Amino acid sequence: MPECITIVLSLVCLMIANIIMGKKLADFRQEYNKEKLVGGISKAAFFLIGLALTYSSTLIYPMEVAEVNGQMVTTLTGATILIKAANLVYAGKVLMKIKDLLVVNVPVSSLTEINKDGEK
Repeated sequence: MPECITIVLSLVCLMIANIIMGKKLADFRQEYNKEKLVGGISKAAFFLIGLALTYSSTLIYPMEVAEVNGQMVTTLTGATILIKAANLVYAGKVLMKIKDLLVVNVPVSSLTEINKDGEK
């Protein structure tokens, strides 16, 4: 599988994980806000659309931007670096939410609902 596809799939997975964990963290803290959830989903969607269009334009016309250490850097190289940087940003967000989920105090009412339902 080409590197660019694996990087983008990784980014999509991290974005989805970020949204899901943010939702669950807000539920546990009893701070759920539907507008914030929709905003996060639309931000991820528009980011991916913009990234896809930028990457596509570099495939159509890969301009040479600069020469670094004897190697030519193109807009395609820049787009790939941008996608990798986005992976790092979202990985950091996901790791911070995992940390927050580990230390969040779960309300007692949530625990009793889990015990009554048995499935949650």
